[in-house]
Amino acid sequence: MKNKMKMMAGVAAALVGFSATVQAVPTLTLSDNNGHTTGAIAAVGGDASFVGSLGGWTFNVAAGTSTGPGAQPVIDLSDNSTWGGGSVGNVITITWTVDNLGPLTGAYLESIGGTLNGTGDAFSVFLNGVLLPGSPLSWTSSPFSGSAAGPLNGSLPSTIILKAVLTAPIGTGAQTSFDDNLTVPDGGATVMLLGAALSAVGLLRRKLTA
Repeated sequence: MKNKMKMMAGVAAALVGFSATVQAVPTLTLSDNNGHTTGAIAAVGGDASFVGSLGGWTFNVAAGTSTGPGAQPVIDLSDNSTWGGGSVGNVITITWTVDNLGPLTGAYLESIGGTLNGTGDAFSVFLNGVLLPGSPLSWTSSPFSGSAAGPLNGSLPSTIILKAVLTAPIGTGAQTSFDDNLTVPDGGATVMLLGAALSAVGLLRRKLTA
């Protein structure tokens, strides 16, 4: 009987632990409107970055980070870049894609801040390809800051994308720097999984003692 009880406890721990340990596999991609792209830069340990030039843009650093369990991720996208003032490729899109998340339930909170000189910066959040309520946010004056919040519900596996679109003037240099942070507080997914696990253990226990 002790061995059976240990087995049931292990089942419950495994079911709850599965939600807590699912980790994202993020990729960072930069591309301009003149055909230049970095391709997907795979994260190492939840982090990915790009330093260098792409088309007419120079990046001191563009970086994405993802931490936390799959049901409560903390996702961040940041950038410090300069536009050289050319005649083409003045729009750059930075995409931070975090896969294998969930289950997601409750709400999200996005906080954005930065500075700009000559650019227009727009920020969007997508869940499984769908633009979330409260998004996008955009600015053309500096310094800027703001936040967005709204419902967030997605089964395992889900994908969250942070996207920044930076638009610079043709023929004039420009610069921008920002940090875009998104958090997903526990909306009850862990409690729901625990309840399901305990129900499964109770059913198993009744069958074993019948």
